[in-house]
Amino acid sequence: MSTKLTGKQRRFVEAYTGPARGVGAQAARMAGYSGCSRAMAARAHECIRHPAVIEAIALAAQGSRDAAIATVEDAQRYLTQVMRDDEAPAAARIRAAVELCRMQGAYVSRVEVSGPGGAPINTTSRPIPLHLLSEAALEELERVLLARDAAEDALRAR
Repeated sequence: MSTKLTGKQRRFVEAYTGPARGVGAQAARMAGYSGCSRAMAARAHECIRHPAVIEAIALAAQGSRDAAIATVEDAQRYLTQVMRDDEAPAAARIRAAVELCRMQGAYVSRVEVSGPGGAPINTTSRPIPLHLLSEAALEELERVLLARDAAEDALRAR
């Protein structure tokens, strides 16, 4: 926390980002401010407007957010542990290895798409709204998407 805070402001930030869960009047009371509920709300408003308190709340929120979210490295570390665990079922170990490979770009799904008779498909730089497509174009799009999904399912089954 910032050194620019008074003791009560520091306690306010701790309460606001902790047990009070963002309820300013409750955080003010927990920090040691006194008065009626209207006075607590006014004190909380005052605290929340103070630049050092704003900074401390942002830092505290960032710290809790970072701790709560696993990083890609955390996921890879966990999957590696599962993959190397001789006690884990073989299916779990294989699945962990496959997921690790996917995360590291080892598998690339490629689906070649062509127009009628093998001709190239014309593309535009902006998306075409689906309601403007003909029935034939919608059927072709559905065929392509189903082929892509089947290819991805086949890769997952390996």
